[in-house]
Amino acid sequence: MNLTKIFLGIVLVLTTLLTFRLVGVLGPYDADTYNRRGLTDYVKSDYDKAIADYTIAIELDPKYASAYDNRGEAWYYKGDYDKAIADFDKAIELNPEYYAYVYRGMAYANKGDYVKAIADFDKTIELDPNYAGHYIKRGTAYANKCDYDKAIADFDKTIELDPKYAVAYYNRGLAYANKGTYDKDIRGDAYNSKGNYDKAIADYNTAIELDPKLADAYFVRGVFYHDRNDYDKAIADYNKVIELNPKDDSAYFRRGLTYYDKGDYNKAISDFNKLLERNPKNGGAYCQRGLAYAGKGDYDQAISDCNKAIELTPYIPKYYYERGQVYFDKRNFDSAKADFDKATELGYLGTWYSQVVQ
Repeated sequence: MNLTKIFLGIVLVLTTLLTFRLVGVLGPYDADTYNRRGLTDYVKSDYDKAIADYTIAIELDPKYASAYDNRGEAWYYKGDYDKAIADFDKAIELNPEYYAYVYRGMAYANKGDYVKAIADFDKTIELDPNYAGHYIKRGTAYANKCDYDKAIADFDKTIELDPKYAVAYYNRGLAYANKGTYDKDIRGDAYNSKGNYDKAIADYNTAIELDPKLADAYFVRGVFYHDRNDYDKAIADYNKVIELNPKDDSAYFRRGLTYYDKGDYNKAISDFNKLLERNPKNGGAYCQRGLAYAGKGDYDQAISDCNKAIELTPYIPKYYYERGQVYFDKRNFDSAKADFDKATELGYLGTWYSQVVQ
């Protein structure tokens, strides 16, 4: 037998076996393997590599619902909600029972399309009615639509299914708070407003008991205490937020406001100083620090801070209004009137000083 033919035959057999190994059950080039490799990149938050692998998996198997769903999740965490939704659409088309509804609903919610988000969360609840997470997502979407009664009902269901779900109490507290504002401002219903505020505080308390590191609950409870003029409790809550997250600028700002309203201008100035050290372009901090200086009678420094706030953000009417008040207190009525007029021109409602100085 021709040795050349024998050699070529052996090479052909080995090539065939190697090809089978590469693309067959053991090979790294089948759709499932790419999908799995994409998952390993996904859990490491390397979304670009994950998307590349999911894309190859889909090219190899265009009906691979899981790969579309996984790629959609990677797009979601990259913040590309349109591409995420397109992939979830395909996953659902291929498998209508698929849990792509969950992430598609979240993507719609992040785009502000709460109607479509709620429709998807309805479907997730239909598929799995005993999972608390679906209800909290739908409740949040209802809250963002200002449909607070439906939101509260969903948070109630979340808590019924999982009584130790701290964030559900926090979210329900927010819904009660916003419903209370709605009752008071829109319906003029002060009694129901107070009742909802009390329920909100109770929910924040429970959220904190369940999760003592839930900084958002301390923060919002602090806002409530501040609004009720319970400044010491508000400050205690902002202190806790700062303890949990020393870089939380909002907590320093709110604590500074509370110190200001309490009349402790030096501590207010200290908090606004901390903010400005980290963010020298924070116009609000300059304005509020200026008001604290005005409270101490240092009108020149107050005007200097208001000037800086206006320099940074000249389109905010409140800054002109507050500077106008300082000028008014200095008896510089011409400058005060000019600032009040500018504030009014920009849409500020506090125009009564303009009328006083005319």
